[in-house]
Amino acid sequence: MVKISDYWDEHAPNFKKLVMSNPEWEKNLKDDNGNVWQFAGLREDKLNRVFFGPMLRKDLLDKAGLPVPETIDDWHTTLKAFKDMGVKNPFTALNWFIGYSGAFVGAYGVNASIYLDDTGMHYGPIEEGYKQYLTTFHEWYKEGLIDPDFVTLKDWGILTTKVTSGDSAALVHFLSNIVDYTEAGKGTDPNFQMVAAPYPVLNKGEIPKFGQQDPPVAPTTMVSASSKYIERAIEYLDYGYTEEGIILLNFGIEGESFEYDENGNPRYSALITEAPNTEKGWTQEQALAMYCPNSGTYSTLDTKSYFEQIRLRDPLQKEAVNLWKNVQFSSLLPNFSFTEEETEVAKKMADIETYVEEMTAKFILGDEPLDRFDEYVQTIKEWGIDDIVKVYNDAYNRFKNR
Repeated sequence: MVKISDYWDEHAPNFKKLVMSNPEWEKNLKDDNGNVWQFAGLREDKLNRVFFGPMLRKDLLDKAGLPVPETIDDWHTTLKAFKDMGVKNPFTALNWFIGYSGAFVGAYGVNASIYLDDTGMHYGPIEEGYKQYLTTFHEWYKEGLIDPDFVTLKDWGILTTKVTSGDSAALVHFLSNIVDYTEAGKGTDPNFQMVAAPYPVLNKGEIPKFGQQDPPVAPTTMVSASSKYIERAIEYLDYGYTEEGIILLNFGIEGESFEYDENGNPRYSALITEAPNTEKGWTQEQALAMYCPNSGTYSTLDTKSYFEQIRLRDPLQKEAVNLWKNVQFSSLLPNFSFTEEETEVAKKMADIETYVEEMTAKFILGDEPLDRFDEYVQTIKEWGIDDIVKVYNDAYNRFKNR
């Protein structure tokens, strides 16, 4: 792969100008030696970085006379109430929930993998807070509050059916599902309504420790050093960072997918905003794909206006982002880089993560007793987790000094 920064003065000046205009973008794109190796989606606003969190059936909450849950105890009360109403498996999830379970494990002060807080890097799954989380979820599972399919479920369509059919009523998922599930669920129950919940805490009034907040850049495209057209490829990608390219990739074609308002701001047309009730009959996702491919991970500026008009098209989605952004730390790590030697050490993480996911499922399901937690921790330590955490800490310290 070629260093984009070796070419950008002449062949990608628009990309360079944008990157260098924002210290966060520059810091997250450059490696420790000051090189840029790839193009990226540049997120214009912090709002664009939050799009995932807990959600549940508001109509069932209202029926039970319960508020949106805030604490772990609130969630327990809520899920039991849903169960008593006849909801088969109140809380459901895809199988990757285990590795992305910061939504609940964060209440116990840890995360589900290596995490960063104000004291440095840590590996959450070997800490006491993780054991407390496992204990809670095991109890909930025994009470029939957690869908047993969360260990193996990979099909998003099946997950959607579980929720919209009424078999499940709570999950952790993407922002768009608040609206999509509500619209689909009304076919089963006209009162069906999803609503966001804040990331859980142990005590009311606490600020959640972790939540999904993506880095300010999303690396997208690299250029091969073996290409015969390196300069042409870089120039092509640079177009996405011109004023014209930003409009095209975010909003499409004037007069078709968008119009300018009286203040000169691009606003999506009815083709997008009223989908699928248009002459074309496309869903909004299909219409956007036809005209403007940006979805937050494209080689362009990911504009705040795009996010507000598409991802926050419903007041409930705006409320969700305001809830989910209120956390102390991101469950995701910044874009730091490893040396060759560090990369070899970090490779050990794959086996550890697989083991942790397997054991997490077994602890929750009761296939392994929690009194074996110390033995599980010792296994992870023997596999070198302390060395891996040190490598991550060293890489992060270099990142801070960029």
